[in-house]
Amino acid sequence: MARKTRFRRTFVSATALLFLGEALACDSDDGDPQASSDTQSQDDGGSGDSTDTADTANSGTSDIEMVDEDAVLQASLAYKTTMVQLSDEATGSLHALADTVQFYIGAEYSDTYLSIDPAAPTAVTFPEGTLIVKENLDAAGDPDGFFAMYKAFSGYDPAGNDWYWLRVNGEGATGNAGKVGFCIDCHSGGPAAVSDLVFGVPLDNRL
Repeated sequence: MARKTRFRRTFVSATALLFLGEALACDSDDGDPQASSDTQSQDDGGSGDSTDTADTANSGTSDIEMVDEDAVLQASLAYKTTMVQLSDEATGSLHALADTVQFYIGAEYSDTYLSIDPAAPTAVTFPEGTLIVKENLDAAGDPDGFFAMYKAFSGYDPAGNDWYWLRVNGEGATGNAGKVGFCIDCHSGGPAAVSDLVFGVPLDNRL
């Protein structure tokens, strides 16, 4: 759904794409991608194209700042060529949608990401414009969709640390997007709660 939005200077990243201003979207869901909703609190296993997104409630109000959802999607789709890989080897997935996963981030945010020790996380805050992608891999090690976290503007979603969440399946179809409750619940319920809802990569599995 196309929307006009006010671009922000801080959304210029190494992707050199359409940013306006960001492991590992949800780590504990086990359904298939479904129509997205910013108020969705759980994944019911349905499927469909993205028709409702994080800023639906604001779509008719021009003076309210919104996330440019298409820009985030296009930047995320280009992760293989525009972002840096963080993990040396693919690791086991914590959900049923992938056999293993691999992590990517914009180069300018990699130091912040790599400062996180998952075994002993410390307080970290990612800046607006950060984009993190967790690539899903199948049993053969081939890409099969991904999750993404994009750090939106301050006040976008205080309950979710202002992260915009995105899920894309192996065919490139958008599933959950926006203020996705089950992603927020997973990331805020463990050690990632102190590191801006980002889990990080184990120290022994970094490039």
